[in-house]
This record gives sequence, structure tokens and C-alpha cells, in this order.
Amino acid sequence: MTNGPLSGIRAVTCSTAQAGTVPYMLMADLGAEIIKVELPQKGDGGRKAGEVINGISSFFETNNRGVKSITLNLKSEEGKDIMYEERKSWDYFWLVDPLDGTKEFVKKNGEFTVNIALIKNGQP
Repeated sequence: MTNGPLSGIRAVTCSTAQAGTVPYMLMADLGAEIIKVELPQKGDGGRKAGEVINGISSFFETNNRGVKSITLNLKSEEGKDIMYEERKSWDYFWLVDPLDGTKEFVKKNGEFTVNIALIKNGQP
């Protein structure tokens, strides 16, 4: 979908867990441009989950519908520079970290957080 209430919004995500992928997929359904950063030579582990037919995972496709993917090593200097070049001109962006307490989330003990910050002109 290219039209919708979120048309003109771009989000860049590194999420691989459903807690991150599903909200971004829903944003794409509403018209946002979602760019998912995946690991070079590995991609998202979800690409091998669920039923895989002709190299396409039903799990991955379901949880990443409408999402564009790129591969980028964020640990390399080049990868860091590319991400900075992409976002340096943004006036606002949301920084979402759903991974704080992942082990606790998997244990279902309720002791996890999703950290969200609105960044305006480079400042939270």
C-alpha cells in the first residue's frame, strides 16, 4: 500500500522479533515506507522459520508484509556511516528498542521493557 494515513512516513528498523516486526508491518499496511536492516550473508532468522517453500518462509512473509529489506553491517564503520547519512537530515524520528529483557519476555514473566524515544533534531 502506498497511500494511507502514514504515507510520507519512513521508518528504519533492525527488529527481528515479532514484537518489532509486526508493528512495522502494520505501519506499512497504513502507507509508511518501512526499511528493515538485515545482517549480510545471514538476513533475518525468520527467513528460515515456519513453512519454507521455494526459499520463501511463510513466517517471514507474514511478519514482514510490505517491508523493504537491505543488508548492512551496522558494526562496521561503513555501515554506521550509511545509517547516519540516512537519518542525519531527519528532524524527528522514533527510536524503538524492543529487545531490553528479551529473555524475560520469552520466559513470559512480565519483566521486560520496550524503550521508545522521540528524537528531535538529534536529541531525545
